[in-house]
Amino acid sequence: MGALGVSRRALLARAGIGGGAGVLALLGGAASPVLAATSIADLANVRLVCVGKRVAINWLTSWVNTPKALDSSDTADLIRTIRTQEQGHYSLLAPLLNGTAPVDDDYTYALPAGALRSFERAAAFALDLEEMLLGSAIGAAATNQYPAVAELLARVVAGDGQHFSALSALSGGPAVPDGAPRSLTIVDAGNQLSPFLSD
Repeated sequence: MGALGVSRRALLARAGIGGGAGVLALLGGAASPVLAATSIADLANVRLVCVGKRVAINWLTSWVNTPKALDSSDTADLIRTIRTQEQGHYSLLAPLLNGTAPVDDDYTYALPAGALRSFERAAAFALDLEEMLLGSAIGAAATNQYPAVAELLARVVAGDGQHFSALSALSGGPAVPDGAPRSLTIVDAGNQLSPFLSD
């Protein structure tokens, strides 16, 4: 599978960093109390984390359904567990977007060519993807100005940290990797996500 990308401008517009109609679309109709108190930038960060979760869920589904990319039933069980938790993270954050959360019908997902060719390649890609997701969630939590939203993002960070550890061990690395992935800004996270998405 070749990687298809979207422009940075298109991805940022999807994330709600546009102006005018894009901002109104992000907010939807009647704002919930959390939305009313949350800035456009905070909601854009939440939207970008949600997009990352949709990419992860799609990737994990493809991985667990590709026998040659699995080394054991234990690995398949781990992938299913991580996928369930990623769906939980999405479900935790999506209501903040007041009916405008990204859904799979919004995108065509594009995985790197060869990512599912073998267990080793799949595990390495999964670790890289989780590192990006963790950095995105750290950045969103660190810059969020609304405590209730920041708390939800911190819960996502905690879960993603567990996934990062498990995938590190699965890839032959340490179960407790040295240091955490770096925090990503919304622009950095958008640039890193864009190769996995197309309209």
